[in-house]
Amino acid sequence: MQRSRFEELKRPLLRWRPGTDHDHLNSPRLVTNSAGQAVWRWDNTDPFGGNVPDENPSGLGTFTCNLRFPGTYADKETGLLDNWHRTLDSGIGRYIQFDPIGLRGGINGYAYVGNNPLSFIDPDGLQASDVFGGERPRSPVVGWPNVSTQAQQNLAGQLQRLWNNIFSSNDELERCYQECDDKLNRDYEFCRAMGNMQNNSRLRRACEERAFAQYVDCRATCRRECKK
Repeated sequence: MQRSRFEELKRPLLRWRPGTDHDHLNSPRLVTNSAGQAVWRWDNTDPFGGNVPDENPSGLGTFTCNLRFPGTYADKETGLLDNWHRTLDSGIGRYIQFDPIGLRGGINGYAYVGNNPLSFIDPDGLQASDVFGGERPRSPVVGWPNVSTQAQQNLAGQLQRLWNNIFSSNDELERCYQECDDKLNRDYEFCRAMGNMQNNSRLRRACEERAFAQYVDCRATCRRECKK
């Protein structure tokens, strides 16, 4: 049952059977019976499909149609739209999962069709396609700069490298600090052993002071090296 449902959703541009009207995106908007009476209606009042369809517009009884945008299936239990690889929350106009390819898919990994649902569809939840034949999402706001996909990917790559460097530097710094801590513990043990052997507490304190000074220098060196 699950497989057949998604196999059907994989063919988003198939025309509907007679009695079903669809919009320019091929989303169902009106279903009629053999007498031409409306049995289901989904008005285009919300660009992200957040409005609830009328399942009994003519008072003939409830009729259910779970298809929404091409490739999406309405789940009444959750109020979300299954979009094959991801799940769309039409109430906020965003996916609830990040883009599976991470920042390589763009800076905003939760956006649905580049925030332009009037011109684009995403049948499988992975890549938006322009129903008017364009190559990439156009900005829905007049005068707003339309950054190319390549530019977004380049910036996303830079952010990813910066993110990796931050965490890599932190890991290296922690390892370096740990080495300093281990050396201080070994030096203290040596100082205690030497002081006990010679029964000289002053010698032990002097040894420990030198060990701690070396420890401070060690941590300072870690900070300098890990910032490079």
